[in-house]
Amino acid sequence: MRAYQLRNYQVQGPGWIDSDRFDVFAKIPEGVPLDRVPAMLQDLLTARFQLVTRQETRQEDVFVLTVGRSGPKLTTSQREINAALGLAPYLMANELDASAERLSMPGVTLAMFANTLASLCGRPVLDETGIEGVFDISLNVPMPAIRETLGSPASGQASDPSNTLAAGIRELGLNWGARKAPVEHLVVESGVKVPVGN
Repeated sequence: MRAYQLRNYQVQGPGWIDSDRFDVFAKIPEGVPLDRVPAMLQDLLTARFQLVTRQETRQEDVFVLTVGRSGPKLTTSQREINAALGLAPYLMANELDASAERLSMPGVTLAMFANTLASLCGRPVLDETGIEGVFDISLNVPMPAIRETLGSPASGQASDPSNTLAAGIRELGLNWGARKAPVEHLVVESGVKVPVGN
């Protein structure tokens, strides 16, 4: 995911890529810009694991975050995002309070908020708000209702329209919708389980 700047649902391949674990030690040469690191990680994976991959684009159901008619009602956070992370597109919330009655994410951008929702549902969530900044986001929606909504990409609705993820997002001054969109995928066709030595 980090090497190709994708999310978990965008990477497919043999079952062992999700189950086997490896310790990876790599040193980034001094002075290398952060935007070069993903390509370096790709080279490392290809050299050590002999990975053969291909990229595909598929039309799929996605969720979409947009700004509501009344404008955003977001709480600006006192936290800062680590600049060294470069606000990579795959970043998710560092903290997640998923209690029975609410979902809270302190110190997140809206892209991170969307990525976290995408991770919960295993389906793309596009941030089309255009809003920048870091926020403390809390949704007063029970987790069962959130899971029900996330499990229904075609409609984006749950059985109780007043108690859904969409309703909670409207309280933030945002809209929650669904549509078809192209989604990039990385398919791992082959690789070795025993990494090649240095």
